[in-house]
Amino acid sequence: GNSETLKEKLERLISSSGRLLNLLPSIEEILRFNLDLKSVRELFPEVDGIKSYILGDKDSSEKFFNNLVQKDQKNPVAWYYKARIAYEKGNKNAAKNFLALALKLGYPRDIIDPSLSELVS
Repeated sequence: GNSETLKEKLERLISSSGRLLNLLPSIEEILRFNLDLKSVRELFPEVDGIKSYILGDKDSSEKFFNNLVQKDQKNPVAWYYKARIAYEKGNKNAAKNFLALALKLGYPRDIIDPSLSELVS
């Protein structure tokens, strides 16, 4: 029989796909269920910022991603979440710029949250 747990299955899937940005919506789901996966943490250093974002702690999340872009200006995930936070705070210009940068750096267009669709030209 297959006694592999859901957690083990997820670990294996994520480990085998590597740092695939298209996984981010799934990563958000995994974090919503409060599953702490080693593979997620290793492949996505952004996980703590994403977690704060999901839990509604926009200030911690913003601080996290601000620090991250200072260390790694080419991180598309950081710019993407900076865009989401800026947009939710009503700062559309900043959000548009951050999102454009995220896309330029390789953030997958097809997984952009629908709430941001008006920012995508």
